[in-house]
Amino acid sequence: MLTFSCANARSRINIVKLNHFGALLDTVIIRSCKQANMSIDDLETKRGGDDAEHLELLKRIAVKDRFAFEKLYNRMHPQLTRYLSRILRRPELVEEVVSDTLFVVWEKASGFEGRSKVSTWITGIAYLKGIKALDKLKKMPEQNAEEIH
Repeated sequence: MLTFSCANARSRINIVKLNHFGALLDTVIIRSCKQANMSIDDLETKRGGDDAEHLELLKRIAVKDRFAFEKLYNRMHPQLTRYLSRILRRPELVEEVVSDTLFVVWEKASGFEGRSKVSTWITGIAYLKGIKALDKLKKMPEQNAEEIH
């Protein structure tokens, strides 16, 4: 079950998950934060721990707090490096994609909707950036791909 909630959210969606035999597996309740007057400041987390800290840092990053960004960068960099190393398998490309990912976090922090943990949101951005980097490498001739990095 998602555990983010919004202070002003009124819309609610129930999702029922069934297996292929039609038996009930899980019920998920989603509270939508996507309203015209909603902002990242209205988000709260019930998860606690790292997620609460990440959300507070993201709120500060949304108003361009460089110290908060540095702190989140230092926390997420090792995790993203490990994750992207498994996807990319090119050490020279991993650091570039990590930097690109965290730049997107800096630029789009205010757009975080709270539908996942902050770390999941950031890892999702990293995944998409990593896939795009691999696609670019596939489109390049082999010799040019090696010359880039």
